[in-house]
This record gives sequence, structure tokens and C-alpha cells, in this order.
Amino acid sequence: MISVDARLAALKMRRNELQDTIQNLHEEGNDWIDHVIESFELVKLAKKAIKHGSPEVRQAVLKSLGSNYLVNEENLVWDLPSPFCEKVKTDDCTMWGEWRVLNPRPSGPQPDALTN
Repeated sequence: MISVDARLAALKMRRNELQDTIQNLHEEGNDWIDHVIESFELVKLAKKAIKHGSPEVRQAVLKSLGSNYLVNEENLVWDLPSPFCEKVKTDDCTMWGEWRVLNPRPSGPQPDALTN
């Protein structure tokens, strides 16, 4: 049989463990809340910079928040790159029909080739 003092000591130790866990969760929750508040403040600052900033400042803010955003005069443009558009823009391909064959077929039988 476990003595009363041993059970009391075990309960106190468990209580302290639970209090530490609760304290850690409380601190993590406060850290998370601080991050959320900072994020909202950043959004407010970014909104002001986009609304009142120069085109260069607007573009810098947008590039830091995401990719492929441009400011064209007063309009926000999302320039989504397309593999097809990127390929057409290269020097060796100017039109759809001029694409290189990526998997070329063999050039037919050769005179000195081995046969079965």
C-alpha cells in the first residue's frame, strides 16, 4: 500500500507539471496573439504604402508580399507567367508553329546501320 505522504508528493509533482504546461501554453498563446497583431499592423502599413506611395514604393511592397504583381499607373496587375508565353518570348521561338521538337524521331535507316 502506498503511503499518504508518497501519494501527496506525487500529486504535488503532477500539479506542478500541469501548472508548467499551462504556463507554457499561455506564453505560446500570447506569442501567437502578438504575431497576429503584428501581421495586421503590417497589412495596415502596406495598405497605406500602396495607396499613397510612389510607383516604386508600391511595387516594392507588392513584391515583398507576393510575386508577379506590378503597378501599371493606378492599376494592380498580376503578371502570371505561363510556360507557353515564356517559351514564345525566347529568341529561338517566335510563333507557335516554330517550336522545336523536344523528342525528335530518328532520321530513318542509315546505310551502315546493323540489321537484325
